[in-house]
Amino acid sequence: MGRDVKLIFEQFVLEDDCSFDFVRVELANGTIFGKFCSNDLPPDQFSEGPMKITFESDGDNEFPGFKASYLVKGKRDLVFNAPMSVKPEEGGVGGRGWRGEVGHMWGI
Repeated sequence: MGRDVKLIFEQFVLEDDCSFDFVRVELANGTIFGKFCSNDLPPDQFSEGPMKITFESDGDNEFPGFKASYLVKGKRDLVFNAPMSVKPEEGGVGGRGWRGEVGHMWGI
């Protein structure tokens, strides 16, 4: 039995060109939902199973980054909210800062 997953982007400001900085959302089987960049807030993403969210940056320019949260509905109809963000001014990915090339992945 699958689980309903909803990914919600709350803030999103990356470089305009997706060949430099982007966020990619895909299913566990590799099906790509979308590849997002610029300052256009991506639409909510829905899945009946796990999702993989990947952030890639060439590290040349600094932008505010993005903030997203997700909701998962399981067997007991439990819903939880867990934030994820990449913001240079807040220490970047994993507290290492956003310096040089960056690649980070979340699985939900």
